[in-house]
Amino acid sequence: MNALWWLTRKLYMLGLVPVIPVFLIAINEPESNLEVTRLVIGVSLLYFAFGVLLLILIPRRLRGALLNRVERHKKEGFRPRWEAVSMIFNRYLGFDTKSQRVLYVDVNDGTEKYVEFHDVTEWEIDDDNRRTSLLKLLTRIPDLPVIGVRIDRGMRDVCRAQLNTIFS
Repeated sequence: MNALWWLTRKLYMLGLVPVIPVFLIAINEPESNLEVTRLVIGVSLLYFAFGVLLLILIPRRLRGALLNRVERHKKEGFRPRWEAVSMIFNRYLGFDTKSQRVLYVDVNDGTEKYVEFHDVTEWEIDDDNRRTSLLKLLTRIPDLPVIGVRIDRGMRDVCRAQLNTIFS
């Protein structure tokens, strides 16, 4: 669901390129053909309403579903000092320095797992000049050797500083 939303969002933005000019033309020339003008305005407004759903309401729901899972752990005593949430709201990493644990939540496969700090062998931020960076934790856990979370490039330096502080 999250990946589909991410792709649909990009396609919606591309679709705005023809929709906005056609909408503006229909608004400015309503007397040319009233039936066609009404149809164009109606379809354009539906497209804009779909955009509100796609760009505002769905991300809130996806983020809320992810953070609700995390909230259950916070009620049980998990207190993260720093958190990383993926850009498509499907993964979460929370670092609790007092209990020396990392909470990993993956919505796609339903994983909710604690990883002790001593089980993290190293961390890295892969930045291959894309819009997103990949925060990776390499662990000693056989079921979970690599934990990856896609983050915004603007968060890259913050992540690096926080991870240096936590694991040094």
